[in-house]
Amino acid sequence: MEDPSPQDPTFPQRARADSSKHSRTHSTGNSPPPARRKRGWRRVTRTLFRVGLAFALFVPAGLALLYFTRERTLHPLLVRIAPPIARMAAGLELEIGDIDGDWRTGLHVAGFSLRKANGEPLGVLTSASADEVSIEGDLIGFARNLNRLELIESVRATSPVVRLDLTAPSTSSEESGPLRLPLIPRVTLTDGDLEIRLVADTLRFQGIEIDGAATEASPLTVRTAASAAEWSAVVDGAVVRQSERRVGVKASIPEGMARGIDVTLEALVGAWSPEETTIEQGSLTVGPNHLTPAGVTLTSGPQGVEAGGNIAFDLKDVQDAYRVVNALRGVEDTGDSQNAAGWSGQLRGTIALEPMPGQISTGDVTISGEELEIAGVRLGSVSGFATADRRGVYLHELRAVDGERSELRGSGTLLADGRTLDDGELTVLIDRPQSLHSSLEPIRGLRAEFSLAGELANPSGSVELFADSLNVGGQMMRDVAADGALMDGVLDLNSVECKTEYGNASASARIGLPLDGRPLDLLLQTLRWESDGATLALAEPVPILVEGEHVKIDGLVLTTGKGRAALTFDSETAEGLALDLEIKGLELEPFVGEFAAAEGMRFGALHGTAAIRTKSARTQGVEAAIDLALDRSRDPAAAPMRAKLKATWADERIEFQDVLVELDALQLQIAGGAPLATTGELLGPGKVDLQVRLGMDAATLSTPPISLFLGQESLPFVERLSGRAFANVHLDGAWDSLRGSLQLDVEEARLAPAVGRVPLLPDALTGSLALRFDEAITLEPSNVRLGKVAHAVVSGSLARSLDATALVADPAARLEEWRSSAITAEAKLDFDSLDWIARFLPELRETSGSLSGLAQVRGSLRDLEPNATLVLKDGGARYRGLPPLENAQVEIKLDPIQIQIVRADMELGASPVSIGGTVLYEQGQPRIDATIKGTEVLLARSTDALIRADVDLTLRGRTSALVVGGDVALAGGRLRSPIEFQGLLAGGSKAPQAVRRGIRIPAFGPDTVKLDLKIRTTEALSLKGRIARGKIRAELQLIGTAAQPTPIGQVFFDPLELAVPAGTISFPTGLIRFDPDSPDIPRIDLVGTTRLAGYDVTVNVDGDYDAPNVELSSSPPLAPEDLLLLVLSGQPPSRGGGIEAAGQSVALYVAKDLVRGWFSSGGFEDEDKESFLDRLEVTTGRDVSRSGTLTLEATYKLREGLARERDAIYVVLERDSYEDYGLGLRFVLRLR
Repeated sequence: MEDPSPQDPTFPQRARADSSKHSRTHSTGNSPPPARRKRGWRRVTRTLFRVGLAFALFVPAGLALLYFTRERTLHPLLVRIAPPIARMAAGLELEIGDIDGDWRTGLHVAGFSLRKANGEPLGVLTSASADEVSIEGDLIGFARNLNRLELIESVRATSPVVRLDLTAPSTSSEESGPLRLPLIPRVTLTDGDLEIRLVADTLRFQGIEIDGAATEASPLTVRTAASAAEWSAVVDGAVVRQSERRVGVKASIPEGMARGIDVTLEALVGAWSPEETTIEQGSLTVGPNHLTPAGVTLTSGPQGVEAGGNIAFDLKDVQDAYRVVNALRGVEDTGDSQNAAGWSGQLRGTIALEPMPGQISTGDVTISGEELEIAGVRLGSVSGFATADRRGVYLHELRAVDGERSELRGSGTLLADGRTLDDGELTVLIDRPQSLHSSLEPIRGLRAEFSLAGELANPSGSVELFADSLNVGGQMMRDVAADGALMDGVLDLNSVECKTEYGNASASARIGLPLDGRPLDLLLQTLRWESDGATLALAEPVPILVEGEHVKIDGLVLTTGKGRAALTFDSETAEGLALDLEIKGLELEPFVGEFAAAEGMRFGALHGTAAIRTKSARTQGVEAAIDLALDRSRDPAAAPMRAKLKATWADERIEFQDVLVELDALQLQIAGGAPLATTGELLGPGKVDLQVRLGMDAATLSTPPISLFLGQESLPFVERLSGRAFANVHLDGAWDSLRGSLQLDVEEARLAPAVGRVPLLPDALTGSLALRFDEAITLEPSNVRLGKVAHAVVSGSLARSLDATALVADPAARLEEWRSSAITAEAKLDFDSLDWIARFLPELRETSGSLSGLAQVRGSLRDLEPNATLVLKDGGARYRGLPPLENAQVEIKLDPIQIQIVRADMELGASPVSIGGTVLYEQGQPRIDATIKGTEVLLARSTDALIRADVDLTLRGRTSALVVGGDVALAGGRLRSPIEFQGLLAGGSKAPQAVRRGIRIPAFGPDTVKLDLKIRTTEALSLKGRIARGKIRAELQLIGTAAQPTPIGQVFFDPLELAVPAGTISFPTGLIRFDPDSPDIPRIDLVGTTRLAGYDVTVNVDGDYDAPNVELSSSPPLAPEDLLLLVLSGQPPSRGGGIEAAGQSVALYVAKDLVRGWFSSGGFEDEDKESFLDRLEVTTGRDVSRSGTLTLEATYKLREGLARERDAIYVVLERDSYEDYGLGLRFVLRLR
């Protein structure tokens, strides 16, 4: 505003006027004049009128403009501003793709979605979306009044997706009113998707198709594919609105599946309202099971649910039906008795009921079934029939029979007036109750009868029960019988009797049942136990008070002829629970007589007191004081036994003043104290101070008491035990960090061997082990000596403290921690002499040497890293039938990966042998890679064989597929020929027809060991026998397995001589072939020559070893029978005295053979020394004199090795063909 200037002519007047007005207003405080106030209000009114007129003119005009230009203005504006408004106002994520329509006749929305901005559900709605939504009708009118649903003509949605979460908490606090079903417009929905999250499952409805208006003219049809975790189905249905509170339903499931079981529903027709549900018809099929309802009504009213209608069911597989029900309920199929595993069999029946308002429905129910099992209870064949009328319900028959194992029968009447039972009976006959249910395993041969009558609130009746046997806490009771009567709420158990292995027991009681608000009233009238002529009986009836959880027993006294026991108990005193027990001179012998006799023990009298108190709720805990003593038996022949226990338990701590148990030669003593809680953790906080001593003297130990603890199977072991052992344990610290020590001492412990067994302890065991518990468990260096045989020193540690609290709370987890703990251990073992082994093994004639070892363990219990070294020095052994083992020097190392034979040198049969190699651990199965080498190793030494060989063997592969290969070079030796002339004459060399053909090499190992050995000869083996001698060479391959070795190749004779009565047949060469096609049937090929009586005879032998072909030929030729006679006797044909001469030749031959058998050692102990018979050779029949006398030539070797090795001097005596006798010396000189 301009500053007023003095040049303005009106300035003084205005200034004065303003000054005067200001001074009047502020000086006097009066309002302006009335005329001026009217002019001000008129000015305000005119302004408001002008604004209102402008608003009235321009806002409708603006809205009309927006409406008429809605496609370009209003709809795009809503698409843009609706999402941020929804986010700010309600925290919603709203998306709209496009809006089209005039809002009067309809509206089309594309790309619609709605969800909570933070991901939380909108009540039960999680999200909703649709590709397109079209609504026809007056939306503007519907917006003015949302109750006028008739303004909406139709709704069409494409691909709607709705997610509901019924587990979300409801945000609505309004109570719902009576249900009203409005008239709905026509709804058309295609390709819908609905997901409903439940507590135990999630329901999905996919491909939803809906069309119609739920009227008679246009039913609302629905088709969808429904599924959950355990089931799926295709659902077709139609809904018709019959009134504001009732809808009609038609539905079917043409195909469905639940846990692999087919489910279908056909033509279900019914109706539903909040007050009534009806099913006019329908057919449900579940696998082989069928359910058909007709005219079924369920009406709920003030007096309960009234039911009526007809239902027929035929369950051919109860298990399938139960599994489907569980699938629909979302119950997991775990397989226990509450699930499908406890349901099986067949059940069928009919239900026909007519509802009676305010009364019992009238009608009948019939059921039958086979092999039925319900909830784990096996019922077998079931039948039942019941009817109902206005007066009551009548169970005419209910019967379940499971073969010969169990039978249940029941019948009765429940009257409607007063709810009264009339003649209710139940009979149970079960031979093996566990067949009915596993929980009845302790019972055998159960028979029971129950009867009830009268009002339900106060019935009367009787009970009788019998059982062949009943197992209670491991104690078997036989011939159990009980009978009682119920009257006026009181059950009188007149008699309860049973037999046990320790005596007979009986009791009676009176029980007031808690009916009509009365407390349970129990009076124990009699209690009696008789055994071995003694009686333990209740002195007088004892009332037992039971009120809720309060139990009180006052003055229960049991007496015998020589003692008494008194008990008082109160579960709710002013300070808590109280129990007192006093025993005076109670003889236990009569009541454990059979047990003691079986175990060889006798018990004395029991004395003492026991008191237990629980503190009040404010100071949780238990206090107890026990002072008991068991005297020795007065029977001097009984095993000595006595015991004392004096201990207190207070303030969560137990203290042992005097604990002693003496059983024969065993003695246990305990002293000290430790915290022990009754609430929370058992091993509570506090100091632990315990000492335990256990001693045993096996020299005076009787076997019956030991078998009481270790079982009868321990008797053979205990009877062989001798010596003394003592263990002392001291624990201190706290349960979660125990400290202490364990000292174990053993003196002269021996274990005699069982009959025919090698002893585990070759000498007396003496030693001690000392364990220390602190931050780690440490085994102090401890010495153990096994008599004069061995000495060992062991030590080690485990890096883990002893936490008993954690170990009791979670043993598996603590043991897993222990497996991860670091461990170190070392053991040294020395056997100064091994000669003691031969004393216990009869097959070993002698053992020698010394053995030492060092073993170390590192790592953890889970991944142990053991290392060990074993050293054998000067080892030796002589085993019957095998070459002696001498001068063995062996060193073996073991580690987590392999066993390594560092050195293994020895002499086997005076021949050097060395072994080397490794054994690797691979995937739990060892892999061997070893070699065995030896020079002139003595393979066999017996009366029939002496064989040496150079061996170079390999052993490779896993133990399950070991391959033995290499080379065996026979380096000389001798074999005794099994051919004897007597056997030839008797036909003994021919195998019987019943004997299986083939040569079998004896097995020397399992069939998992494969063979690949080459057998050759570097120096021929000598073959010696009574009538055969020569040289043998072998070129063989031994294949197959150790259980069935198979030779392939050839054995050569080079040469072979066979003595016959008339001379010697020489085979310069020959062989035995082992063909691959038939290695067990070798073939022989021999060609030999001899000269007999002036004839040159050739012998050909070929064919199978057990049936060879023998061909004889001669020059000059002879007839076969003459030639055979010539070979066997030396007698030529057509000469006089043939038979006599032949007999002489054979007799001389047999005599020589017998003399060899009698006087020859038959072995090869003196293989370089020839006997008298070896130097003597007698030959007859080389020629025949004219008179028919056989020629005779006898030579004896006097000396050999004159100038050369094979030179010799012989004494010769002969009778020639002229029957002249001659005696002289023959010198044989070998020029080369």
